[in-house]
Amino acid sequence: YKWKMVNKKSTSYKAIEYVKNYERKEGREVKDVQNDRKYNGLDLISKNGAVRKIEVKGTTKEKFFPGFLGTEFTNNKKLKATHLYVVHIKNNKYALYIIPRSKIKTKWVKKVPTYRITSSEAKKELLSEKYKVK
Repeated sequence: YKWKMVNKKSTSYKAIEYVKNYERKEGREVKDVQNDRKYNGLDLISKNGAVRKIEVKGTTKEKFFPGFLGTEFTNNKKLKATHLYVVHIKNNKYALYIIPRSKIKTKWVKKVPTYRITSSEAKKELLSEKYKVK
């Protein structure tokens, strides 16, 4: 089973490519699993001893979480990935936020009908300098 190829000009494609390059620069081996049903709900697997299961979200809006697919969260509102990478792209400049799953509070996750993180508290906390890669 294969998903359609992503438009190389799309924000999603650019975000995933940016994260792949970042992970490789950090010395990790990266596998793109977007089209592999075995890894439903994940975009990338990254390894360097420890394994990171990564969900990537690209956006052109500041302090904004794009919507999530139903496959990206469990029924308990827990992200399936171990890490959420949010890539903000504006004027060809990239800002990367790496958010561990443990930092995403279930009270911030709403199912309407897909999953969303809409709380201003969540945006302020998760898209802060604390998780921004320098």
